[in-house]
Amino acid sequence: MKKIVVLVVMMTLMLQGAAAQTVESLINTFSTEKGVEKTHVGKAMMRLGAVFLKNKEANLSHIAKGINSVLVLDLDDCSKDVKQRFASAVDSLNDNAYTSVMETNDGDDRVRILGKPDGNDLRDVVIISIDNDDCTLVRLEGKVKGKDVKKLIDD
Repeated sequence: MKKIVVLVVMMTLMLQGAAAQTVESLINTFSTEKGVEKTHVGKAMMRLGAVFLKNKEANLSHIAKGINSVLVLDLDDCSKDVKQRFASAVDSLNDNAYTSVMETNDGDDRVRILGKPDGNDLRDVVIISIDNDDCTLVRLEGKVKGKDVKKLIDD
C-alpha cells in the first residue's frame, strides 16, 4: 500500500512539474515545432536599427537603445493543434523570474507582457499574443526604462 501511495505522490509531482512552464522552456519547446518561424536579431543589428529610429520615433529610439537582442517565435503557419498547445502552455506559464506587466483579453485576442524587474526598470521583456489564427512570442533582451514602458502603454 505504501508503494502505491508513494507512486501516486511522485506521479502527481511529475505532472505538476511538467505542466508549469518557464519562458525559456516555452521557447525551447515551440521553436522546434513544424511551421514555427524563429527569428533572432542580435546586438549588432539592433544598434544599426536604432540609428535609423533616431529621427523617426523618439519613444521607440529610447527603448531600442536598451535592447540587446530580439527573439520572435511566429506560429502563424503551424497546425491548429500546435497553436492550442502553445496557448495551453502560456496559460500554465509560471516563471518566478518574470513579473506581469500587462494582460489583456478582448474576446479571443489575448496579450500578455512580462518583464524581469530591475529597480524601476525591466530586463528581458516578453510579449505573448494569441488569437484564433495567430500566436506570437517576442522576447526583448536588455534593459528597458520603466518610464519608457509606461509611456508606450499609455500611448
